[in-house]
Amino acid sequence: MVSARTINRIFSPILSGLNHIFFRPVTIKYPFEKSYNIPDSNYRFDPKEGIAYPGYRGRHILYLDKCTGCGACDRACENISEAISMVHGYDLSLKLSEDAYNNLKHEGEVAKAFKLLLEPFSGESKSIEKREDIYTIRLNTDPLFEYRYEVLYENLLENPFHRLIKNGWSIDLVEHKPVESARFKISKEAYVIELSIEKRDFGIKQNKRSIFPAIDYGRCLPPWTPVFTLDGIKPIQEVKVGDLVLTHTGRFKKVTHVFERSYTGLLYTFKTLGNVEPLTVTEEHPILTYIMGTMRWVLPRQISYRTYLVRSIPLETLQLERLMFYHEQYHLTGRGGCTTLLYNELTPSPDLMRLIGYYIVEGTADSYGVSFDIGEEKRDLVEEIIVASKNIFREKISIKLNHSSEGLKLVIDSVEVMDFFKQFGTRSDQKHLPNWALLMPVDLQRELIRAIYLGDGYYSNNHRSYMYSDYFVIRTTSRILANQLPYILARLGVVASISLQKHSSGENCYTIKIHKPFIEKMASIVGVKVKNGGSNSQYNIKMVDDRIIISPVIDINVNYVHNFKVYNLEVEEDQSFIASNQIVHNCVFCGFCVDACPFYALEMGPSYELSSLEREELFYTPLMLANKFFETYPPETTWSEKTVMLIRRFK
Repeated sequence: MVSARTINRIFSPILSGLNHIFFRPVTIKYPFEKSYNIPDSNYRFDPKEGIAYPGYRGRHILYLDKCTGCGACDRACENISEAISMVHGYDLSLKLSEDAYNNLKHEGEVAKAFKLLLEPFSGESKSIEKREDIYTIRLNTDPLFEYRYEVLYENLLENPFHRLIKNGWSIDLVEHKPVESARFKISKEAYVIELSIEKRDFGIKQNKRSIFPAIDYGRCLPPWTPVFTLDGIKPIQEVKVGDLVLTHTGRFKKVTHVFERSYTGLLYTFKTLGNVEPLTVTEEHPILTYIMGTMRWVLPRQISYRTYLVRSIPLETLQLERLMFYHEQYHLTGRGGCTTLLYNELTPSPDLMRLIGYYIVEGTADSYGVSFDIGEEKRDLVEEIIVASKNIFREKISIKLNHSSEGLKLVIDSVEVMDFFKQFGTRSDQKHLPNWALLMPVDLQRELIRAIYLGDGYYSNNHRSYMYSDYFVIRTTSRILANQLPYILARLGVVASISLQKHSSGENCYTIKIHKPFIEKMASIVGVKVKNGGSNSQYNIKMVDDRIIISPVIDINVNYVHNFKVYNLEVEEDQSFIASNQIVHNCVFCGFCVDACPFYALEMGPSYELSSLEREELFYTPLMLANKFFETYPPETTWSEKTVMLIRRFK
């Protein structure tokens, strides 16, 4: 029989939805609905008067006849979103002799080469001209925009050229003018094809270099990319609106939107020193770097080996007065039993933090209680765990001999204790820290780190003729915990690196190492007497101003993908987040580029039609920005939606 509670769960959402039919919605379907409270004009700035006029901050609008190519908008976007780049327009063409052109028409060797060269251009030539027995075939009608022609070569010609060489063709660069033009000679036997890349002159007097701004609205990450949230690391595809993510300011900010789309283009993957999470981004996604003592947002193609990438240190502190948790208590009744939820709270203390640390490295939990597996070499921890458990939970501990490890097994048979510790994970590979532990006061975090080190860490100080080791080590099989601990150590002034090894059992084993010059700081935390010694040159992971950690790029891979699903996040205020332990960014529609333009060449209009299934369609070229009006089509509306809109109109 269906209970009243079940019926309420089913019909309550339906009644709530019906009730909201009679309320005017907060949003409008612009441009098919208008609001008199919003100005129907562009956002623009008058540099002479120094006044910004109110209007929409949507898609950018470029006036080509006013643009001088000064790059002020590009510089205004630096270190904010890096969405603007100054680009030239290029034309690509092929020149063939009459013999080569006849071979092309008769499907000979030239025709096969011609087909390969046309593949990046949708397989169709745009126009053919004949002048003095030379046929000129133009490959594009609108100019192809890039900041230098070498990028066009890499994206459009490099792959066809490799295939032509395999087919017996020889290719020579016969002319090269940086930024301006290039000419390639493609030959096989008696046939010669000349391919030219030339910068287009737009004939605008005040812009002699013919360079204009282009804007990229789409920067995304693959679905597996780990994002550092207050609840631990999550693949970006599992991040939801409302999650708190760490930003470049060291604060946790709320995710306001999650974008998902298909992408065709290049993916850049960067591996940094001391980081087991490689960062993979689309080719136009800004990444925060540390160059010559300053932080700068750059594009992936601008990053090289030993470029320093940046991650922030959490700077917020959560003042803990009580730790609250619930546990289930079972009650016997006449026909079986029932459970009730009981509220509990604990006072954060050094003893509690150390007990949590011991559980994280040595503990497990099941349905009935918690156990600590203490190895033979760690028996000095037994007394501390017994005393802390008795003082905090008022529970007795039974001590058993662990035959598999020749150590001791400390068991607390208590559902209440189990319910508290299960928030840290029940198995070794699932261990993690809850959000309050990442931001609690540093004096409590010191005790937590100390216990984790005493439970599963050691100090190596071996002097050999062939090797000198001087570092602290903490080991864990949990990927989440391995990524969380360096952030807590950074709050304590210690920089750590992470490496990954395969255990003999097949499990992943993460090693967290602390090298010089942070040996003394770590020693003071864990209670070991050591000193920094020798050279610090081997340690290239650095802390800057106690706010950020920088580490150099040690590996770069570039791959081409087609219709590949990628994601991006919109984050309130800061518009950045930590992905794969590095800081990335996206466009924020701030309007600074409009304010910086001294020649009235840039405005922001009311168009927001920036969604696309293809990555290339989110890159707005100067000609697209110069088109003030975009065709927009209203969404299909059913008869029920029309009825609802009619009711709302009278509210």
